Amino acid sequence: MSFKIIPAIDIISGQCVRLTKGNYYEKKVYSLDPFSVAKNFVSMGYNRIHLVDLDGAKAGKIINWETVEKLLQINNLELEFSGGIRQEIDINKLLDLGIAKIGISKVATKNPKLFSSWLEKYGQSKFVLALDCNQKLAKKVEFNLKNYLIKSDGWQNTELQNITYVLDLYKSYLGLEIICTDTNLDGTLAGPNFELYENLIKNYPNQKFIASGGIRDAQDLKKLQNLGLYGAVLGKAIYENKFNLTTVL
Repeated sequence: MSFKIIPAIDIISGQCVRLTKGNYYEKKVYSLDPFSVAKNFVSMGYNRIHLVDLDGAKAGKIINWETVEKLLQINNLELEFSGGIRQEIDINKLLDLGIAKIGISKVATKNPKLFSSWLEKYGQSKFVLALDCNQKLAKKVEFNLKNYLIKSDGWQNTELQNITYVLDLYKSYLGLEIICTDTNLDGTLAGPNFELYENLIKNYPNQKFIASGGIRDAQDLKKLQNLGLYGAVLGKAIYENKFNLTTVL
């Protein structure tokens, strides 16, 4: 199994941005032209790109359709899209446009029957389960996956469900790709939550976990690969030039 390195492009108002810990007030614009950013990634051999409509995630509906359609004009691009997808009409439109994979978060946690019906109808290879979570504890306690609560609506809200509750809903979908983001680390360049990923793999060995949040450098990627992760989503480390993408593939 080859380790997937997936560059991320987060969009607000059509601009390529990064947030810190999902805080919309801590927005840094890296490019006014996401098309050029994506084209550059593909030219380096990174065909799979993780595109997030941050406006859509917050609003509960897809906002940046124009950016999606423009990026899909790039040859050999496998675009993975998430942010504000709530209805089947959106699924059909995205697939018709040529989206390779669709990231589902809130529907998967709040309406598992609906998400399961999409997995059955369109095939699980068309979807990525996007689980954004963090551990909200006042003091350090023994590690427990159940302490990680799901974040939703562009990370503005914390759900009552913990990560194990959601993962258990989809245990029967073997090999389901799952992007797990520790929102306390995202955009911090403080290193990923290795303990979280190690326990996810240990407890759900039949799923394909993709790390996201806090990744700093090639050493972090190597450690994640050695843990058995299926891949990793890279954001700020790329834009802050923490390592050279051309040397990683």
